[in-house]
Amino acid sequence: GFRRALPYLRKGARVTRTVGLATAIGYSGYCTGVHDALADPEGTTKKIMHQILEHHAKNGEGRAVGAPALLAPDKRDSLLVSRLGNELVVAAQMALAAEADEIHARLASGAKDVDKEADTERLDKIKQHQREFDRKWRFLVIDNDTINAFVTDQLPGVVFVHRGLIKLMERQPERLSFVIGHELSHHLLEHNEQDRRLTAGLSLLQLLVFTAIDPTGLVSFLVELGAMSTLFSYTFQAPSSREHEFEADQLGLQLVVRACRDPREAIRAHEVLARYEQDAGGAPDKTMLGASHPATLERVQRLREALPQAEKDYKQAG
Repeated sequence: GFRRALPYLRKGARVTRTVGLATAIGYSGYCTGVHDALADPEGTTKKIMHQILEHHAKNGEGRAVGAPALLAPDKRDSLLVSRLGNELVVAAQMALAAEADEIHARLASGAKDVDKEADTERLDKIKQHQREFDRKWRFLVIDNDTINAFVTDQLPGVVFVHRGLIKLMERQPERLSFVIGHELSHHLLEHNEQDRRLTAGLSLLQLLVFTAIDPTGLVSFLVELGAMSTLFSYTFQAPSSREHEFEADQLGLQLVVRACRDPREAIRAHEVLARYEQDAGGAPDKTMLGASHPATLERVQRLREALPQAEKDYKQAG
């Protein structure tokens, strides 16, 4: 009986060693990053900023365009993005305060169907976000022609907008406001954190699978690794990412309304993107397999469905 169980015991030991090694490497990297950030916060920020800009130092066709750079803060586009961004920060603070008031009222009502534990947990999360939005946010323009905007957990409190996207939106404040509101919504909805947890879980699952399989050749291992990674990406990561985009669109629409911006222009912003994609030979009406973003015209349709309520709120806000 022991001899029959021996292969399984060996596999179990290999799984344990592999997971332990991966955990040790990840924890070591995390501790090193924390140590560097505490020892030299300004230097760490500059280093991260340079890495981010270097990664995005390409034009709309994907060609490198030289040294990465931020547009000077006193330039017109920088001032526009900063002004719109700070309006939206106030809108986000208002949205958080309103949600907190609703939860407090629900808890005070004493209704039997109130989930006190969930509401209390949400209040704690709202307080955390309120502290985050009380700090000084920065809205920076990357000086190249790429059509993009993003936030990253590497630099919390920073929203990046590429100059190419500003030009595509013809510098219209309502449309740009939605673009920035969409990115702030990713932060409010903690999408980066959710993506990070999903990626870590899938990586661990891959380690467990491959350790159990124990491929005999390096080539076959790499082939299987690529196939498994692609499978996990198509099955879990891409659908999750697409759903995050829909969620950020919906909350972004609410934020622009609270910032007293016409919600109809949010839809036009996506329509502009759809025309750009079509002119570039893309298919804005089709969601490609494995794509991180849903079809732009599908996003337009979702926003149109939410528009009546958004217009009602906009009119009530005066």
